[in-house]
Amino acid sequence: MTSAPAPCTARSSLVETLHGHRVPDPYRWLEDGSDPSVQQWAQEQDAWFLHHRDRWHERPIWAARLAEQALSQWTGSPLCRGRYQFFEQQQAQEPYPVVWVRRGDHPARVLLDPVRLDPSGRTRVTAWRPSWEGDRIAYLLSTAGSDISQLWVMSVDDGTVLDGPVPGMRTPSLAWMPGGDAFFYVRADHDPREASTAAGYGMRVLRHRVGTPVHSDEHVFGQAGPATYFAVTIDHRGTWLAVTAAEGSSARNDVHLAPVTTAGEPWKFQQVIDSTLTAGQWRPQFAPDGTLHLLTDYQAPGGRILTYPGPLHPDAPDTWPELLPPQDNRLLDDCVWVTSDTGNSQLLVLSAVGAGNELTLHHGDGQPPHRVPLPGHGAVSALRSHPQGGPDAWFLYTDRTTAPTLYHYDTHTHQARPAQHTRPRPARPTAPPVTSRQDSYPSHDGVPVDLQLLLPASDEDQLPRPLLLTAYGGFGAFVRPSYSPLAQAWVAAGGIYAVAAVRGGGDRGTAWHQAGRRAYKKTTVHDFNAAAQHLINSGLTTPGQLAAHGGSHGGLVVTAALTQRPDLYAAVLASGPLCDMVRYEHLGIGHTWTDEFGTASDPEQLTWLLSYSPYHHVKPHTPYPAVLLAGAVTDERTGDAHPRKMCAALQHATTSNNPVLLRRQTDAGHGPSDQTTARETLTDIITFLATHTGLRPVT
Repeated sequence: MTSAPAPCTARSSLVETLHGHRVPDPYRWLEDGSDPSVQQWAQEQDAWFLHHRDRWHERPIWAARLAEQALSQWTGSPLCRGRYQFFEQQQAQEPYPVVWVRRGDHPARVLLDPVRLDPSGRTRVTAWRPSWEGDRIAYLLSTAGSDISQLWVMSVDDGTVLDGPVPGMRTPSLAWMPGGDAFFYVRADHDPREASTAAGYGMRVLRHRVGTPVHSDEHVFGQAGPATYFAVTIDHRGTWLAVTAAEGSSARNDVHLAPVTTAGEPWKFQQVIDSTLTAGQWRPQFAPDGTLHLLTDYQAPGGRILTYPGPLHPDAPDTWPELLPPQDNRLLDDCVWVTSDTGNSQLLVLSAVGAGNELTLHHGDGQPPHRVPLPGHGAVSALRSHPQGGPDAWFLYTDRTTAPTLYHYDTHTHQARPAQHTRPRPARPTAPPVTSRQDSYPSHDGVPVDLQLLLPASDEDQLPRPLLLTAYGGFGAFVRPSYSPLAQAWVAAGGIYAVAAVRGGGDRGTAWHQAGRRAYKKTTVHDFNAAAQHLINSGLTTPGQLAAHGGSHGGLVVTAALTQRPDLYAAVLASGPLCDMVRYEHLGIGHTWTDEFGTASDPEQLTWLLSYSPYHHVKPHTPYPAVLLAGAVTDERTGDAHPRKMCAALQHATTSNNPVLLRRQTDAGHGPSDQTTARETLTDIITFLATHTGLRPVT
């Protein structure tokens, strides 16, 4: 597709010398989104994007195909508190999920509907936590996709607002005291919008008594550094409070434990886990009997569960009892406690096996674990049970071709069945059958990398085809085979969808993450380009039919892959990406991610960042493929400057007729804030990628 020249962007001669490296930054001036000249530039880019979108004549058809594949409804796992069950439900025609409640045998009713709370449709419920008794609920509201929320408290029975707003909430971590008169929570003790800069978070753990002024909240724990994350956990009896502390995105965290005190009494925390001595991730969970267990990858890359011998036990965790040892070829994901017919406590364990999940019931009496039958080799999430024990558990199941479905597991029958209160999906047009396939390929260094493929079930031998490749590859995150309307619509039109489990993710445990972080982050990019080369070499696609798509960290991966091998791709789309890895610490909350990437203030680490930083690898006089950089003006996480700077650099450098476009969202955050915005975003994504790879929608 040919196009007229893109808007012209002024280039400055700014070159900084950092630790002996000359680092050009000709578009530094685009970082300040409040500058009138930047706003004028952005408006010109908006017009340029719309100029091209107006020529995507098949966009309405793609919108219809996405609507056919979209979820008509999903229902979340219930959270049981006292006689109450709380759960979320999303309807296709509604902009946000709605929180429902059921008390005993009474019918479920709507408890929190964001549209009722704010008829303008700009506010959503970002998190909610009911009290142990279930008669009160704390909930967080954010506006326009912001990461900053306000906390409110409501009476569940009559809907009376009991407290709020509590401002400055960046994390939903909250733990109720029994009785519902107070809760522990994590909040910044300054204007949270200042915390989105390198000045830091300044988070602390506080105790708030419902109905009292926020300024009188009791400081419980934490003299935080600029990038410290805290999380709180309490047992259902209200006896012990556990606090985890991690520096930014670090894969290590401390655990502190203290007996819960009454107001005014000093807190006596003991550091149960010191991450400088026992490096690893530690996730505390209290069993129904109040025993503290910790899920950890310490000396177990695949994960295990240790039992804290407390109270306030001084010995190192090397001596603690092992509730669940490491499992061969499995990665520990989550666990909950359930009760058997005889009243014994049993452990229901969620593990990652290959590209899917497995559920096993561990009896604790020497018997081999019982494997819970699942509908397929897909992804299980939101595993929940009664906090005081009981025979029931719930979870969501999905795979590449199955929409998220709520399941109920009963220890009496050892069967998992769809939950009864899940409403049937309305009938929709029958889509062409698709098939899911697991593949692998050698990366640049010979290491095999897993690849999940979704293909049309018929005419599989009619190759090559337009192919959409994606990955995430950061922060130890797993790649799970979940349902995607984008993937379904792409394959229904005859394309192929591929997900590469590149290094930097957690798909093979801690070591897989370590192999793609800090000094080895460039390995993640190599893995992605190796996936592209493998798909081309195997005849599934061609460079003229291959598209790359990634969001957030995945946006960093695909833009870095683009600048390393522009010849491999016909189109690249990055949503909310990191692109300037020399300046990322000064944009959004990038200063909290130095454990994942490194810092430009260190000479050695600067060389890591410069080795793959997409913005710094844009080469003049290069025929780049079609590129769409998508970002929100109010993105408080990665910051909105990355796509602007990358767009200007690529528009200046490219010698091809392929467009480089910037898609700005003016009323969203790091991701779409509501269903309508999400549908519009997905429609533009699939239409852009299909236009430049030759994929035609089914009419």
